[in-house]
Amino acid sequence: MARYWIGGGGDWNDTAHWSASSGGIGGETVPSSLDEVHIDPLSGAGTLTVNENIEVDRLLFEDQEVLFDCNSHNVSALSEVRIASSVASVNFGSGICTTPLFKVWGGGLGPSIINCETSTVVINSLGAGWLQFGQNINFYKVQ
Repeated sequence: MARYWIGGGGDWNDTAHWSASSGGIGGETVPSSLDEVHIDPLSGAGTLTVNENIEVDRLLFEDQEVLFDCNSHNVSALSEVRIASSVASVNFGSGICTTPLFKVWGGGLGPSIINCETSTVVINSLGAGWLQFGQNINFYKVQ
């Protein structure tokens, strides 16, 4: 199922910020490992704070003004993490981001700030894992 972040800043666990459609009405369940998460232009401005370890199917950052802050919590995306170059800020902190595909692509109005300097990104796949970039990015550790 698709889940869309709405209403600007807030905590990941607050159902008022989760909608079934872009710019829709909140009150949907917090995303789980079955869900595709969209943080998009209709998400609003502010900081989305992740206050526990999370697991989703896909985590898609799509040209928005939301600052995504994981603090020190782990993020597991079972299919992929995709980050548009015009994303305002993605901060994985010192947590571990695990995914079979970690993709940063261009084409946006950028620049984005993607902070993985103190985190570990684990490209975890049964077959070949992918790490693709359309811009410069700094990592502390990639496994």
